[in-house]
Amino acid sequence: HDGNKAITCNDKEALIRALPGEIDKGFRLVVQERVFFDSVYDEIPCYVYVDEEHRVRMGGTAIKEKIQPFPYGTATVLRISWHEELLDLAQQVAKALRWRGMLMIEFIRDKKDDRWKVIEVNGRPWLFVDFFRRSGLNYVGYLYEDLLGRREEWPDFKILTEAAVRDSPVHISLPTAFEPPELGPGASIEPSSVADYVSSIPGSKCLTYLDPDDPEPGYRELADMASTLGIGADALLAALRPTLSSY
Repeated sequence: HDGNKAITCNDKEALIRALPGEIDKGFRLVVQERVFFDSVYDEIPCYVYVDEEHRVRMGGTAIKEKIQPFPYGTATVLRISWHEELLDLAQQVAKALRWRGMLMIEFIRDKKDDRWKVIEVNGRPWLFVDFFRRSGLNYVGYLYEDLLGRREEWPDFKILTEAAVRDSPVHISLPTAFEPPELGPGASIEPSSVADYVSSIPGSKCLTYLDPDDPEPGYRELADMASTLGIGADALLAALRPTLSSY
């Protein structure tokens, strides 16, 4: 769906018309009621690690400040937040699924009744997992220790560091989040325009490692981005470094 995870059918007849084509394309479908909400603060992903007894042992939440493509795409600007009330709900989901391991549960506060609803559950590791590690939640480390049976030193429940809650750092998927301006014939993107975009996002900002061999966060994705924009990778990196945090 051009990057969208869902399509909207406004009535029963539209759903009946859409289903055959979607099934013919090979999609494994979930049909669910659309939940309406008012702001980014009402759509919150909750990231947890669940032990073998289906108990949440680590958890944090975030705000999806930018979604591309909107409204059913992927978060390209994600800010650490703290929504403690969702952790009890996450525990209910983990127990119902008899889950063990990493789990992302997406909640929406339904504007009809002001209650949190689960709209998505995803058991694959998230691409920005290193961003959470730097905020005190090492999900991959827990998975490794869990597989080796090294759970004795785990705290009863681990949450975001105080600094992460206070500073609300931001993860940016920059190649997608940055939308190049319209340019005239022969014009090209300047590295400074990318840096200006990053600077416009408030708070501590960081990229993430996509490759173990990256010498610094975001190295590979910025090199690919520079190639796409037709600018030098070194010039882009140099322009961006002052705008980013070592968080």
